[in-house]
Amino acid sequence: MLDALTSISSRRRRAFATAFAISIAGAAVAGVLVARGELAQAYGESLQRFERLSKVIPLYRDSSFYPMGKGLHVDGVSREMAYAVTSDPVWKVADWYEGLWTSQGFQVQRNTVGGEEWIMAMDAHDPWMRTIAAVPGNSDGDDHGGGGGGGGQTTILASVRPLDTPAAKPKLPVANDCAVISHNGAKDMGVATEMMYLSCNGYVGEVVDFYDEVLYGAVRRGEIHQSATNASGRLVYSSDGLEVILSLQQTSVEPPRVVVSLTWQERERHQESGLEESGLAGEEKP
Repeated sequence: MLDALTSISSRRRRAFATAFAISIAGAAVAGVLVARGELAQAYGESLQRFERLSKVIPLYRDSSFYPMGKGLHVDGVSREMAYAVTSDPVWKVADWYEGLWTSQGFQVQRNTVGGEEWIMAMDAHDPWMRTIAAVPGNSDGDDHGGGGGGGGQTTILASVRPLDTPAAKPKLPVANDCAVISHNGAKDMGVATEMMYLSCNGYVGEVVDFYDEVLYGAVRRGEIHQSATNASGRLVYSSDGLEVILSLQQTSVEPPRVVVSLTWQERERHQESGLEESGLAGEEKP
């Protein structure tokens, strides 16, 4: 079991970080999270909103967990995420969770990444993967054990996900001859955010033509920069309640290959009648 935990640790950290970025992006659009000074604050959020996280991950002392969006998924696997703030240093938060979960019999892995402390816990007889990241803020104290965060504010990022849930297919349209590398998403205050990374056989222009057709009627901004051996660009498509950001890079010409990043943000009233009825909802293509 510990070997399994070790083998997925780096991938899970990347997925966790991606999910965190998506949650913040969705929240920023909806106006949920506001930075004021150096304190994270939440407005209009209920502490009892969690379905599972508050039951699985104990609350760190003298702090409160705030939700980071609903409908959150990483590569089609749902999860709940939250954040909390404490004045305790990073190492102290990490020590507390590591000691607690170890004493409860979980297989625990701890990693230090750039001053952050990551704690992951799982058990063969428990259906939930638990992840905590203690992230340092400004620090004017001494580090402890290389973990950073000797003083100032620490942000605690918490994630819980089921271990044996099959992954859902992407909801977004996938360009021809493209393979989905990852797809992640969240919903916050009526705004749904989906991000998808693709690896495509072909040329930048072919991928652009596909999304021009899919998003016919939307206003397109940006441009594609092309040379004899390279092409790249960033395009933004906008319409009422919808914004799509398409970033592309030609990585090779012989054979032609393109990497694509697609970010799709849509308000809920459009989600209900938009993707499915307009035919924009797609499945991963071979």
